[in-house]
Amino acid sequence: MTSVIGTIVVPLDGSSLAEAALLPGRDLAGRAGATLRLVGVLPEHADAAEERRFAERLRLAARRAGVEAVPDIRRGAPADQILTEAAGLPQPLIVMTTHGRSGPGRWLLGGVASRVVRGGEAPVLLLRSGMTTPASVASIRRIMVPLDGSAYGEAAIPLAAELAELFDAELRLVRVAETGQLATSFGTTLFSTTREVVSLLAQDLEAAADAYLATTSERLSSRGLRVYPVTLRGFPTAELLAQERNALVDLVVMATHARSGLGRIVVGSVAEELLQAGRRPILMVHPPTGGSALVVHP
Repeated sequence: MTSVIGTIVVPLDGSSLAEAALLPGRDLAGRAGATLRLVGVLPEHADAAEERRFAERLRLAARRAGVEAVPDIRRGAPADQILTEAAGLPQPLIVMTTHGRSGPGRWLLGGVASRVVRGGEAPVLLLRSGMTTPASVASIRRIMVPLDGSAYGEAAIPLAAELAELFDAELRLVRVAETGQLATSFGTTLFSTTREVVSLLAQDLEAAADAYLATTSERLSSRGLRVYPVTLRGFPTAELLAQERNALVDLVVMATHARSGLGRIVVGSVAEELLQAGRRPILMVHPPTGGSALVVHP
């Protein structure tokens, strides 16, 4: 399998919250055989003494985490500098926490994460502050990949497959047959003919999901991966959250934007809702072309 991970980039703002990404970043780089890069950003007006203190804090944090990489200190807008750093590196993957505040309170990493996700091409692994432990990345056993049947949604598959291979993890390919939308579309009428129509449409949606997952799973299984297709029915966000919880998923990997077959659900909004309400790390992958960007709120 051709590697899609060449460099792990860990942004730091001088806070312990942001530094929670150091151990997962180190472990992921070690598994992938990737280069680890640490990047910290100071305001343009920071003086030389402030830069020395900031750099020393980052070096100490890296040393405590067993990370040998020397932090790269940049000046300017944090998201812009992180994206510039990543853009100049081979096959970058950014690992960062969703929240983190610098000592002087200059920038909130949650807002920076939002701009990093929507502003660049590199995939971004977002770790929830307060829930992240080194084991959340180092002990990946089950990876959930939500799919909607589109080529955009499938942009997450190559990276998810590589991680499954690196960690000997199982891939759970999940597609939600959006039967919840049918009730919304047809209303709550009790006419038996309407119920029959809704039932037939729901069966068609489930059959299409089953067929799609079977084909996709077979393609990945032929490469030696352990793949489990899972068809759910209902509303995407609720069903995916339940699957994340009930299947003991360790990591969610999904495209940041795509549109369902019915044209009603934008996967970007589903990814945002999973990030807000879920409990596991989520890896956002950009489709190669077009589409609207996901905004990750702090």
